[in-house]
Amino acid sequence: MSLSEYMALVSRYKTPLMGVSIFAIVLCHTGIILPGASGYLKFGLWAVNIFFFLSGMGAYRSLSRNDDTAAFYARRFRRIYIPYFPIIILYFLIIGKKTLTKYGIVSLFVRLFGNLTMLGWVGGSDGQFNWYPQALALVYLVAPALFALVKKYGGEAKKLAFIFFFVLFSQICFIGSNYLIATSRFVFFVLGMVCSEAAERGCKLRLPVPLLLVGCVIGHFIMYKSLSLPEEASWRYGLQWLPDIFSVLGNMLILCGFFKICEKRRGLRWFMLVNNTAGRYSFEIFLVHIVVFLLVPTTRIEGFSVQGSANILLWLAVSVIAVFLGIGYGRLIERIREKSK
Repeated sequence: MSLSEYMALVSRYKTPLMGVSIFAIVLCHTGIILPGASGYLKFGLWAVNIFFFLSGMGAYRSLSRNDDTAAFYARRFRRIYIPYFPIIILYFLIIGKKTLTKYGIVSLFVRLFGNLTMLGWVGGSDGQFNWYPQALALVYLVAPALFALVKKYGGEAKKLAFIFFFVLFSQICFIGSNYLIATSRFVFFVLGMVCSEAAERGCKLRLPVPLLLVGCVIGHFIMYKSLSLPEEASWRYGLQWLPDIFSVLGNMLILCGFFKICEKRRGLRWFMLVNNTAGRYSFEIFLVHIVVFLLVPTTRIEGFSVQGSANILLWLAVSVIAVFLGIGYGRLIERIREKSK
């Protein structure tokens, strides 16, 4: 399989890829704790990397059509900030009283301002909604400059490889900090951009399917083994998500292959419908499920006991509600965007 063929396949199934990924992330954030090796089934940090790869791919293609930086920022503002702002206001209506009582009015304002500007997490402010939206906004902020760099050196494999490996090895600077979970995702964003540029100019690079599958096994094996380490150590070195650099391409290839099967089999088309819908509103589902999980106090019970099984069913019910609310919120945001044009 050539790189161009691979990227065409990923582009074709971009929306259901986002759908599967958001389901994996929602499951990862539940309080379900499965025993032993089965615990890896709810491990969804790999799914975040797919989002960043697809974001890099999308940003490259968007700037290829129109490289006006102001226009690009305007498009991303409408995509991210319009659904983000109302959720942040709701978030502070939930935690505001507690924050005000415990930390005072100044701290409440600083935390709110940090969330609204999406700079609070980078600035080290407490009380931030989540690192992901703020990290996504930052990578989009540098996307035009990165696009210009990748475009300039397009066709020069060594220079493109240097850009990618520079970003990869620069993560050493963030080892041991809370920023690593976000800065390391920039690696996947850059990978998405570089692959898109190479595919656009018809690069003849071959991606052997067996090699992608071996890489997939290696990446998941390392991430699985990292779960047996003390959590502080595995997070300190990014072992729970950085090894996905070996497996992210293989992950998407396997998923795309399954999507092709689902399209051909009438009994599996519902799977495509579900994931296409979830993928279309994936960002809104992400935002809403964070708030819903915050509102619903549920206990973390390990194992397959009766009590543990009941807890699993409770979390699954809450997750389904969060997904449906996210889809409804996404449709509402779509109407708002249409009226604002």
